[in-house]
Amino acid sequence: MLFDYFSARHEPERGLELERRMVDYYSTNASYYEMIHFATSAWTDPAEHMHADMIRQAQHGKVGEIGCGRAQILTSGQVDPANYTGCDFSSEMLAQNRRDFPQATFRAIQADRPLPFEDSSVDVVLSVFVLEHVVWPARFLADLARICKPGGRIVLLCPDYYSRLSMASQIIGHGIDSGMQKLKRGHVVDAVWSSWVARWLLPAYLKKRLGGAGDDPVFLMNANPSCFSRPFYPDADAVYVTHFGEIERTLQGHGCLYRPDWIAPDARLLASQRRLIYGVFEKCKV
Repeated sequence: MLFDYFSARHEPERGLELERRMVDYYSTNASYYEMIHFATSAWTDPAEHMHADMIRQAQHGKVGEIGCGRAQILTSGQVDPANYTGCDFSSEMLAQNRRDFPQATFRAIQADRPLPFEDSSVDVVLSVFVLEHVVWPARFLADLARICKPGGRIVLLCPDYYSRLSMASQIIGHGIDSGMQKLKRGHVVDAVWSSWVARWLLPAYLKKRLGGAGDDPVFLMNANPSCFSRPFYPDADAVYVTHFGEIERTLQGHGCLYRPDWIAPDARLLASQRRLIYGVFEKCKV
């Protein structure tokens, strides 16, 4: 089967199987958090307008970062650690974070449990390159809305896979090189096949599966991300074909309004140029 995707909304049994495989993958790759620890400089580079904007957003009260990793936002020196709580799965990484940022709070995420925050307890909910790795996006987004205070904000950054009509974790041909790289190495057949799949077949497939997802969310999942069978590279473990329409509609259903006017213009422009979803949502007051 060339493409193996399913709807997390309509095929929950396949979601459970994918979740099991992903848990096994992360639990047997002890170096995973080292492999994904990159781009720290983005939080201190003034040309990284989205990161600068997220720092500005994070200055609006108590911050809860979901999938915090190494809590890199704190390296900027512009976010008060005493107002920051980060959560993630790795107990070893969280222990290191506590040593690096003793004034901040760090909590462990447990599989099949809600996020470790009380209802309406966070002014700024931050999620940076996490959503694309989530097997149950609707549940995840609902939990972000749950922990956000009325009048607070949810700040999301992730790839825009539907806009790109591509999926970083899709296995195409042999190896992880691009069609041009394969051609330079003399792998002509594989290069032609890979280019055809990437430029024509996969975009047509994703467009067909997700054309109406903004009105009727699908939450399309890659059931066989390349991390299971290829060497690791960034987003080899991405599973959710991110779709802004689905995200916006789901958060709206939980009382959250998209607020592009709260985003700096240079951040919006950079997100568009890089085909990233950068969204700020207000949790509306009842």
